[in-house]
Amino acid sequence: MNEFEFNPKEKLWKEELAVSGIHNNILGAIGAAVGLVGSIAGASQAKSNERSAKKAEKERVEALNEYNKEKFENDEENFFQTRDFNWQQALKKYEYDTEILVRNYQNQAEVYGVDQQNLKEQLQNNKEGERLAYLREQTVMQEIRNEQAFGRLDLYVDSLKKKATTVGSNPGASSGRAAMMHLMDQGRKLAIMDASYSGAINSSAMNMFDIAMRKEQADDTARSQTMLRPKMPIPLIRPENTPIPIFTEPGEAQPGFVPSSSGLASIAGSVGGAISTIGTSIGNRNLNNPVAPSPVGGGTFDLNSNYGGF
Repeated sequence: MNEFEFNPKEKLWKEELAVSGIHNNILGAIGAAVGLVGSIAGASQAKSNERSAKKAEKERVEALNEYNKEKFENDEENFFQTRDFNWQQALKKYEYDTEILVRNYQNQAEVYGVDQQNLKEQLQNNKEGERLAYLREQTVMQEIRNEQAFGRLDLYVDSLKKKATTVGSNPGASSGRAAMMHLMDQGRKLAIMDASYSGAINSSAMNMFDIAMRKEQADDTARSQTMLRPKMPIPLIRPENTPIPIFTEPGEAQPGFVPSSSGLASIAGSVGGAISTIGTSIGNRNLNNPVAPSPVGGGTFDLNSNYGGF
């Protein structure tokens, strides 16, 4: 078969390829144009988003600074209110505790006063008891003295009677001997009376000493049972107010960095991409439709076209 033999199916196939290349070139150009428009719209949207982000960041920082300022003022006010409340409570407790101490001291002082009064009365009673004991002892001694006096008087009278009787009834030596016997008997009785009186005096002295000793013991017992004199309480330590700390105001926050998008670069990239796409499409079309110089007249003809028997 001759290689230049005409084939209709091959001609239709080549024409379809040529038409498809043109269509692909047109679609590529349209897609590039759409991409360019989308890039422009995207760049505009990015700028809008950037402005919104900056605005939102500024509002966030302003709200944060306002919150920090209000929080600092509230914390400072709360501190001073708490400080004043604690100070007032400490003063009330100090005054209350001091009042309790003073009242306790006053109560003890009153009880001590009553106890001292009782002691005074007890000592006075002891003194009265001592005086009465002395009076009783003195009364006993006075009775002993009276007995001694009456006894001596009776002895003297009895002696005189016996002497008169002896002289009248027994003259001479017998009367002298009887008088002597009477004197001896009188002396014996006087000696007994003297001894009895001396014993009574010694016993009375011992009784007086015992009375004094018992009075001192009673006084000591009464004093030992009394309470001690109360002492003034030690003053409580007056509370001190809480020192004021150094407050540091919060620093102002600054807006953070918001990345900026370059709309011009995006558009330039899209334009470059579109140009590259169009150029590629044109190049593909030339490759799909090559032309050759005409042998006559300087014209050109399509190598892919079939003419007549070619």
